[in-house]
Amino acid sequence: DELIEVLRNSDALLQEELVLKIAILAEQNAQDFQWYIDQVFKMLESAPDAVSADVWYRLVQYVVGFNEGTSETERDTLQAYAAQKALTAISQPHPHDTLVQLSAYLIGEFACRLRTETVSPQGILQQLHEHFPRVKSQSKALMLVAYAKLLSQEPEALRYQVLSIFEDLKDSQDIELQQRATELYALAADEAQMEDVLQSMPPFSETVQANNPLIRRL
Repeated sequence: DELIEVLRNSDALLQEELVLKIAILAEQNAQDFQWYIDQVFKMLESAPDAVSADVWYRLVQYVVGFNEGTSETERDTLQAYAAQKALTAISQPHPHDTLVQLSAYLIGEFACRLRTETVSPQGILQQLHEHFPRVKSQSKALMLVAYAKLLSQEPEALRYQVLSIFEDLKDSQDIELQQRATELYALAADEAQMEDVLQSMPPFSETVQANNPLIRRL
């Protein structure tokens, strides 16, 4: 927490180096990986411009899990915690683009872990899509994949809303978004294929766990 406070009050040139070191130390010293998730989200709240994609994707690797070291129950619990953390983050009025990217990834992968009696699939989609108009193209591309994954998990509840979003974007002036929306719309027409293509990521190997790419940046 002291380092997070230093990060919050540092200039932009120092923040990127601090983010890298905090991320590495948090991973190495985490007794509880819910705490590790908290630290990454705090960095995104304190210095979002300094949090690169490889920093937040390392968090994704831990939430997805590794072949050794954690049980399926432990992974499920951590994934539910991460999804709830992401949902809380996007409930804020104007989350940073990087925070939206991480949240979209976690929600797309793990919204199925959330307790359905406290939040509906439609509510999750609505909260995420509220930020779509103002974020950058890269974030929008990640969000479209998240929508497709939500649809694959809840086809009956979300088919109309998600397909309407894809349909609207098929005429987008952004060629990349237009292409992605068109591809995902076509994929959604075949539920079996969609489920196969968009299935949850499997646990990462021990090699990935042992080789933290952030250390190579020091």
